[in-house]
Amino acid sequence: MAWVGILIGLALAAYTAKRGLYESWALLFNILISIYLTIALTPFLIGLLSLDSNSALSNTLVMLITAIVAFAVLYGSAYMIFLGQFNVSFPKLIDVFGGGFLGFLSGMLIWAFVAFLICASPLASASLCKKLGMERSNAKESIASVVKWSNIVHTFIGSSGKKGAIKEIVVKMLDANIEPEKPQPKKYEAVKTPKDKPVEKPKLTEPNDTNSVKPTPATNETTTALDIIEDLN
Repeated sequence: MAWVGILIGLALAAYTAKRGLYESWALLFNILISIYLTIALTPFLIGLLSLDSNSALSNTLVMLITAIVAFAVLYGSAYMIFLGQFNVSFPKLIDVFGGGFLGFLSGMLIWAFVAFLICASPLASASLCKKLGMERSNAKESIASVVKWSNIVHTFIGSSGKKGAIKEIVVKMLDANIEPEKPQPKKYEAVKTPKDKPVEKPKLTEPNDTNSVKPTPATNETTTALDIIEDLN
């Protein structure tokens, strides 16, 4: 999935290199704040709208709409107040390379958030997403970057919330998309014995018997949200 983010980053870098460092910085800043506001406000909006917090579809739609509205309001306000009123120019070399670099970061951040939305949505279990490699196990770096940058904003604004609040929200959004495994019914096979031969009782094996069968612990192959961001603070 990383190659998609690189392509988006390169495409946006080609655009922002022409727009300059000033507009590129405004774009990256507003994208970053929009993603943070989306994650931070989603639990509140879900409760306000009386939606099911355990529904992956509801969570994804709320996050998607919130992100679009937040970016439109923030970037629109920035354009009306700053970008449309003031023109800050830098040397051409700084405008081209600096603007292109910030544009590349913006593209990577956009794709990281999109990958997070896909993993938190019911689309993650679709066969097409699996064929394209868009599974949650392949999106660890993208989801981790969303948490990392959101934590930076959370710390910068001096929020009074507890440490790790962003991580808890992301884990909850991802875990809402995991359906609990249903226990499979046990199958028993009938033992066929000759009619003229009595059924022998099974022999009990001693604890130290090397032929005794040891039960194998059950394993859960589902990639949980904590497995994805367990190394983050």
